[in-house]
Amino acid sequence: MNEQRQTHPSATSPGLAGQLRRRGLLGGTAAVVAAALARVSARPAEATDNMALIVSQANSSTGQTQLNRTNSATSDNALRITNNNGGAVRGEGAGGGGVIGTDSGAGFGLRGESATGQGVHGHSVDNIGVFGHTVAASNASPGVLGQATQGYGVFGFSQNSNGIAGQSGGSAAGCVGFAGAPGGYGIYGGTAVAGGYAGGFAGPVLVVGDFTATGGAKSAAVPHPDGTHRRLYCMESPESLFEDFGKGRLGNGRGEVKLDADFAALVHGDDYHIFLTPRGDSNGLYVNGLTSSGFEVREQKGGTSSLEFDYRTRRTSPSGRRCAQLRARSQLRDNRPLLRGAAAALASLTRDS
Repeated sequence: MNEQRQTHPSATSPGLAGQLRRRGLLGGTAAVVAAALARVSARPAEATDNMALIVSQANSSTGQTQLNRTNSATSDNALRITNNNGGAVRGEGAGGGGVIGTDSGAGFGLRGESATGQGVHGHSVDNIGVFGHTVAASNASPGVLGQATQGYGVFGFSQNSNGIAGQSGGSAAGCVGFAGAPGGYGIYGGTAVAGGYAGGFAGPVLVVGDFTATGGAKSAAVPHPDGTHRRLYCMESPESLFEDFGKGRLGNGRGEVKLDADFAALVHGDDYHIFLTPRGDSNGLYVNGLTSSGFEVREQKGGTSSLEFDYRTRRTSPSGRRCAQLRARSQLRDNRPLLRGAAAALASLTRDS
């Protein structure tokens, strides 16, 4: 009976030696790759200057993934990302900010640039779109600054509320405007549509300086018993005047009037006009003597009537000049063209939002 034996190739066989070497190489390669992946997942992504940086690992720890460049020989950006179709950087956060920019010097913490679109666009569903905040107690810089060459430095639009609102927490103004050139305006308001108002004030108004109205009348809206309001207009004069009114009484043809002390203090002079109206039959009234504190009234033709009379005093304001001419025609110019840019800005805002 023939005995069957299992034969084993010799370890020195060339085919077997090649297979073992290949198996060992694959196993070593797998070990190296596993070690490399372990190091990548445990360490921040790193790259030296001018080397590609590939980041595809999730940061599941409490630390930050950082990119630090220590070369101080150039002021170029540490990281630049380019996308020729769509956004280059998108940041998402869960309460700490989607994108945070910090600059330790005098540069920009966050800067946006665009050739034809918006440099920075802020959008929020239920909160503020863009927020600017200066925190140092001695910092007098604005929280938000806008500059432009031809258009508006800052433009605000709201579909259902105020386009721009300002509020001060202290005794300063909520909104301040300054004219930077002769004939300019610190604050200018106009009407973009018929029926609107260039300005509205709900409270006392203080004007320090001249007040000039062109192309319209100055009036007060006075409530009428029928529930409407009626206009009562200002009297116009070629000069600025101070006036006061009052009543006096003649006794035996003579009467003395003392001016109100506050009015006399403002008039401080004895050159003013007096208009008299008798309240009864008389020979007529005239002013006999006039001082800075009052005047005397007598009946004409030596009359001795006893009756009441009304008086009106008027004096030219020392700060006014008769028929004063405006210093420049620019003070009367029509500045409604300043509002033309609002339509273009609004159209651009609507298109890009």
